[in-house]
Amino acid sequence: MTASNDSGTSRDSASAHGRETKWNQVAQRHYEYDQAHGLTTEVVYAIADAKGVSPRDIRSPPLYDIVDIPAIEDAFFTPSVGTRPRHGSGTIEFEYTEYLVTIGSDGWIRIFETVGKSDSGPY
Repeated sequence: MTASNDSGTSRDSASAHGRETKWNQVAQRHYEYDQAHGLTTEVVYAIADAKGVSPRDIRSPPLYDIVDIPAIEDAFFTPSVGTRPRHGSGTIEFEYTEYLVTIGSDGWIRIFETVGKSDSGPY
């Protein structure tokens, strides 16, 4: 498991309101399928790292109300289905409170916050 902050990474995305949103990476963790903690735990720890709080403080909204983490874990990290290997490829992203969370098939969980998040505005 690896955790680090990296404010040097950024990305752009279109928001639900049709505006371009710029994101800065603020935390990341690496997940491995065979470790003691599940993917849900690692995502919660990554969000807590970004917020600078204890993982116990990440309660609302419940993560399972936002995204189906077990489905992501199954698609990307489950070793096999029958006799065929099952390793998906790609990245899933979703917004959790003020953060953009990405989970890559390489195991990296990255947390981004909007650039200039302290600016007031309608969105």
